[in-house]
Amino acid sequence: MSAAACVASVASCSSTEEPIIPTSESNAVRLEASISSKDIFGRSNPVASDEQQGKFNEGDAIALTQIEGDIFGEPVKYTLSNGTWTAGGNMVFDHFPTIFRATYPGTANYNNFALPTDQSTPEGIASADYMRKEIALESEPADSKLTLVMERQMARIVVELTSIDPNCGGINTFSVVSPYAGCPAENALATPVSAYCGNGVYYALIVPGAANSGEDFLVLTTGNGRTLKVKGIPETAAGYSYSFKAAVDAQQIMIVGEPTVTPWTDGGVIDGNIETVTYFDGGNGTAAAPYLISSATQLDNMHKIIVNEDGANGEFHFRLTADIDMAEVTGWTPLNTTGNRIYFDGDGHTISNFSCDKTANPSFFGILLGKVSKVRFVNATIDDNETGISGIICSYLGNNSGFQSLIEEVYVSGTLNINAPGWGGDDMDPHGALAGRVYFSTVRNCYGDIKITRQDSWGNCGIGGLVGDIVQGAAVENCYATGEIEAGTGNAGAIVGRSLDWNDCKTNHYRVDNNIGWMTRIHGGSASGRVAGRMLLFRNCNKDAGEYNGTVGTNYGWTETDMCGSEYNEATHPDDGARAGLDADNIIDAAKTLGWDESVWNLSGNMPQFVWE
Repeated sequence: MSAAACVASVASCSSTEEPIIPTSESNAVRLEASISSKDIFGRSNPVASDEQQGKFNEGDAIALTQIEGDIFGEPVKYTLSNGTWTAGGNMVFDHFPTIFRATYPGTANYNNFALPTDQSTPEGIASADYMRKEIALESEPADSKLTLVMERQMARIVVELTSIDPNCGGINTFSVVSPYAGCPAENALATPVSAYCGNGVYYALIVPGAANSGEDFLVLTTGNGRTLKVKGIPETAAGYSYSFKAAVDAQQIMIVGEPTVTPWTDGGVIDGNIETVTYFDGGNGTAAAPYLISSATQLDNMHKIIVNEDGANGEFHFRLTADIDMAEVTGWTPLNTTGNRIYFDGDGHTISNFSCDKTANPSFFGILLGKVSKVRFVNATIDDNETGISGIICSYLGNNSGFQSLIEEVYVSGTLNINAPGWGGDDMDPHGALAGRVYFSTVRNCYGDIKITRQDSWGNCGIGGLVGDIVQGAAVENCYATGEIEAGTGNAGAIVGRSLDWNDCKTNHYRVDNNIGWMTRIHGGSASGRVAGRMLLFRNCNKDAGEYNGTVGTNYGWTETDMCGSEYNEATHPDDGARAGLDADNIIDAAKTLGWDESVWNLSGNMPQFVWE
C-alpha cells in the first residue's frame, strides 16, 4: 500500500478556531484550521459533547511547511493556546505560486507516521488522529489567513460490547489490531492498539487497508485470565468509522453483525443498505444452544470463534441444519490445534466435497477433543504432503493426557493421498479415513468407503480404512469399512492399521471389537490384515502372566479382500497374533451375528446404513 493510498480526502468545513498570530511582518501566515463537527473524537474527548468533539483541543499543534524551490522547507509549529493558533517560528507569504502542507499532530511528518499503540487515554487516542492537508495558492489570501480543512488519514474502529458474561470476570485489556503500524503502509507490519474505553464502548484508530483474514482483529483479556480473539481484520478506508457490536462470554468474544460504516464528516450511513448478518443462524455455542450452521460460509466462520493459542481450552458446540457443499471452499485450515473442546452434531446432514491440503494436521477438525456425531462427509479429499498424521475428520482424536473423545455415527467417503515422508521410529505417520491417531477415545458405529494411497514405502506406519493407529485407552467398535488401500510396506488394515506399544501392560488397554473389514483391496506390508494390521497385544508385556497392551475381540473380514500376499504373518510376529478376523461372505449376516444395534443400524439392505440416512 503506497503512501498515497494511505490517505483519503474527506473534507468538511465546520467548527473553526480563528487565530491571532503576533508578528511584526504584515504578510505572516495566519492559520485557520477546522475539522468536522460530527462523529469525531480523535483530537478531542470521546465522551465530550458533540460541539466539543468538533473542535481542536487546547494545546493541539499543527506543523506547517511551504515549498521552497523543489522541496519543502522546515516545518513551523502552530499551537492552539487560549483559542489562538500561535506560530512557533516565521512563516510568510513571500512567493507565488506556492504550496503549503499541514500535518496533525504537530510532531508528525507529512509522509511518515508511526501509529501510537497506547490509545487507552484521551491523550493517547488523540495522538493517533493523523491528519494532513496540501493547498496550492496563486496569490496571498485575504487577511493573510491560510484556511485548512484537515483530512483524516486513519480509520476509526468502535466496538460496543452488547453483553459480558459475568463468569468471565470482566474485561482487563482490549486491543484492536491495525493492519499496519504506520504510513506508508508497505513499510509497516500489523500491530495491536490498546483501545480507549467509554461506558462499555471501545475506540481505536488504525491505519486503513485491505482485509486480512489471517490476522487477529480484536484481542481482549478477561478478569479470569483468558485471552479471547476475533480473527480477520476487515477492509477499511481513511476517514471512515466502523462500528461493531460484540458479545463476550467466559470462553469467547463474537462479533454479532456486520459493521455500520459512516463517514466522519456527516455521520451518514454509506449506501444506506448495510445488511446485518451473523456468523451462524442462531445459538450461543453452549450445549443447550449450539451454533446453528446451514452454509459453507458458516462452517468457515467456526474459525473466527475457535481460539488457537497456547493453553486455549474453550468449549464450542455446533449443529448442522442443512446439507452443505464445500466445493468452493479452498485452503481449509484445520479448526483446532490446542486443547479446545469441540462438539459437532451433524443432525443427519451431509458435508460434501470437503478438501484439505494443509501441512499441519490435514483434516477437518485437526485435533479433536470432544465429539462428532450423525454426519456424512461425502467425496472428501485429503492431500497429506508433509506431516504424516491425517484423516478426513481429524488427525488426532483425544490426546495423551487422557481426555476422552468420541466419533459416533459418522460416514466418510473419498480419498487420502499421502506423500508425506516417514518420521522413523515407532511413532510414525498414521493415516485413517476418520482419524490418524486415537488416544483414550472411541470410534463407534461408523463406516467409510475410502481410497488411501501412500507414495513412499516407509515400513512401520499405520494406515487404516477408518483409523491409522490406536494408543492406550482407545477403542474402535461396531464399525465397517469398504474401499481400498495401497500402503507400500506400511501396516494396513480395513479398520485399524496399527497399535502403538506404550509399555502399559496392566491399564489403559486398547480394544478393537465387533468390526467388519469389507475392503476389496489391501496392499501393505507383512503386518497387514483384512480387519487390522500390526496389533501389539503383548509387546513388552508378560503374556504368561496375563499382561497385555490391548484386546482384539470378535471381528469379521471379507473373504474376497485382495491382500496381495500381505496377510498378517503370525510366524513373523508371534507376540502380536493374527488379525485377519473371522471369515464372512455376507456383511449383513456378519453385522447381525455381531449383534449390531438395529436402532442405530438399518440392516435391511445389501450394506449396513444408519437408520437416520
